[in-house]
Amino acid sequence: IGQIIPIDPDYINLIKVFWSRLITVFLFLGSIILVYKITERFFGIFAARCVALVFATSAGLIAFSHFLTTDIPVTFWMLLAFYFAQNIFFGGSNRDYILAGLLTGIAAATKYNGLAIGIAIVVAHVFSQRHFSWPKLIFSRPLYLGLAAVPLGFIAGNPFAILDYPTFISHFMYNYIVTAVYVGSTG
Repeated sequence: IGQIIPIDPDYINLIKVFWSRLITVFLFLGSIILVYKITERFFGIFAARCVALVFATSAGLIAFSHFLTTDIPVTFWMLLAFYFAQNIFFGGSNRDYILAGLLTGIAAATKYNGLAIGIAIVVAHVFSQRHFSWPKLIFSRPLYLGLAAVPLGFIAGNPFAILDYPTFISHFMYNYIVTAVYVGSTG
């Protein structure tokens, strides 16, 4: 843009930071609402208010917002995926499975550990079954729809994983290799 329109690069950076922070604020506010809704459905209004208050005033989350890390966006996408997994638990439709899967993929595209929320799809599916039957549990069309939606959500959130696969896999493997290993995590 700076080559087409003569704008000071510092001004462009200021605009980028402003909009990035604004998006992060809205994602944080959305996370507070999701925490409230999820808690209210499981534990009631009083617990939801308490948990939302603690979440909203958490020093760690406020710091993540200030420094523009990916933690607030991944938290939002994970909570939204969990919300639809909660719908699955309460007897959800195919739509809930697909949305939970898509949002899990978007969470993973935001930050790889966002993929962990995908476990909620399977757990909600298992606990939503009224009559436990292994074949019915394992060979469930809605479950497969939800799990198949995860890679679609990942590609929607990170299309360059396909469009520029060599760079993507190079960077992925670099992150895999240089990720810190802590004492006790390797056995």
